[in-house]
Amino acid sequence: MKIESITVQKFKRFDNLEVSFKNKTLQEVTNRFLILGDNGTGKTTLLQAIALPLALATKQRTTVYDFDWVGFLPGRFFAWGSPHIELEISFEDEELEATKSVAQRWYEAQPIEFRPQNFVEPGNNRLVKLILNGEYWKVGENNDQQERAQFQGRYYAQKLLNRDPSIRSEFSKLPGIFWFDQFRNLGSKPTPESGGDGFRETAAEISFESGVGRLRQYLIQWKQWKQWKQKPQSYNYSVDYLSQLEMLYKKVFPDRSFIGIEYQPSHDSPTEQNTYFTLNDGHRTYDIVEMSAGEQSVFPMLYEIVRQQIAYSIVLVDEIDLNLHPPVAQLLVNQLPKIAPTCQFMQIILRLELRCLFLVNDFYHFRTVGEIQGVNTHFQMLSAS
Repeated sequence: MKIESITVQKFKRFDNLEVSFKNKTLQEVTNRFLILGDNGTGKTTLLQAIALPLALATKQRTTVYDFDWVGFLPGRFFAWGSPHIELEISFEDEELEATKSVAQRWYEAQPIEFRPQNFVEPGNNRLVKLILNGEYWKVGENNDQQERAQFQGRYYAQKLLNRDPSIRSEFSKLPGIFWFDQFRNLGSKPTPESGGDGFRETAAEISFESGVGRLRQYLIQWKQWKQWKQKPQSYNYSVDYLSQLEMLYKKVFPDRSFIGIEYQPSHDSPTEQNTYFTLNDGHRTYDIVEMSAGEQSVFPMLYEIVRQQIAYSIVLVDEIDLNLHPPVAQLLVNQLPKIAPTCQFMQIILRLELRCLFLVNDFYHFRTVGEIQGVNTHFQMLSAS
């Protein structure tokens, strides 16, 4: 799944904005974009305008008011009128076939007397227009139900996961939308694997301590399953997720490696131990909470790519250069398309020295002029050919 173009009206800063994400020379949609601009020009707002309709269409979120991106206030969604956002979304044949297969497996797994009579098989339209009008969304002018279902492969797979753990291997073939805001760190809440059920904490409601504790527990479980081979039924035996994560991490931080579980005496009780997940920087070991600020901005993205088996998805990253020195930021931007080659990455870069690096590298740029509340606002976008 890739976005080819977007039209935004009456959404936060944008009264009327149109952006094409195609290569200007080849007129083909490309896999990576860098969005440049000064503070307050609407870079993050553009990413939010992409994420919101797709979060609803994929059922990651059920309503506009569930959309959690730090800096997005649902209560002010209609402050400038009724927002209208249109996205042109293209699909690959592989993800369309996988979505149809997963949806059919979900349907057949239901007890016969409870199978929905109005079940609609996902369609196979390679180009779909997704429209958000106020708080309601539809596809195309006729709101075709088969086209709506094309966005929901991961939703069906997640619903089937507890009943049929073998479905886990299908996630890497299904489309999705994932975003990482400028406040990401180790305490950030992982992206939910499905939406629409039960209470869900927002990113702002989770403390750093509890978030890190949750992440550490996931990593420790992966390590234990690898060492003891005591894997739950839902675990995919053919994939070593921890080694996969370490491999990706070393692509960005080549001198780092995973050590694993470390036990230290607890200060609260002589009979208890604290458990840590440690890494090595070539000289010393350290727990994940002791990571540098730059590592903390990168680790959540790589962890989610592995945990969610992200592929055929649109991935939005605000401030890709967050807390990173220019060479590391440049390495990360160049590595992400190699890490997930079927994904489309859209990233914001703030620092001037990094903009210059990409302007003379393998990117070309174009300038979009948006009319925002009567003021000409400029931002640049760089796209790889």
